[in-house]
Amino acid sequence: MLVSFAIENFRSFLDETVFSMECESVSELQELNTFVSGKWCLLKSSFIYGKNAGGKSNLLKGIAKMRDILLHSFDDSYRLQTDCFAFKEGAEKRPTKFEIEFLTEFSGGPRKFRYGFEIEADRIHKEWLFITHERETRIFSRESASKKDFMITKKYGELKKFVEFTNPNVLFLSVINKIGSVDLVSTVFNYFRSMIIIDASRFPTSLTAARLY
Repeated sequence: MLVSFAIENFRSFLDETVFSMECESVSELQELNTFVSGKWCLLKSSFIYGKNAGGKSNLLKGIAKMRDILLHSFDDSYRLQTDCFAFKEGAEKRPTKFEIEFLTEFSGGPRKFRYGFEIEADRIHKEWLFITHERETRIFSRESASKKDFMITKKYGELKKFVEFTNPNVLFLSVINKIGSVDLVSTVFNYFRSMIIIDASRFPTSLTAARLY
């Protein structure tokens, strides 16, 4: 289940914008539209609304872009490309950031994963993966495109052997998934593969909710 998604310097989003599914203290509709998994309380559904050209669809495109990079960056034919904010001078020199938090079953119970990366031009600027049970623990972080700038927590030391296969334009997680067999990484990939993203702009307006009123 999605906990939050953050995006920065992508299409119509210059500064970091966060979409969250975490519960607030408001009691209205709490019984109908929330659920609890472990120590986390999340919304079952949420809506994004606003004026035309306000960036609503770009948020979904951001999630789709993040998924596309993760699933395909290891492919020989894949070309890493940015789609920076176009209306501020210098934005093209800043990295584009994607970060997602989600809940899924792992190691006998619900766990929260926090995964993200920053890209610039044709390379990975940063990448990180954390897991939370009782407290948040870093699995790995990557501070630049250099193979020297990886930090892997001792508990997950088996991941170190994949660093040498990680090129500057490829996500570390993509490398592990492609040439290794690590349950933790497979769990993250399965979450992304299970995503269903529907772009309503591709459907006739006669099929959208707006036509019901």
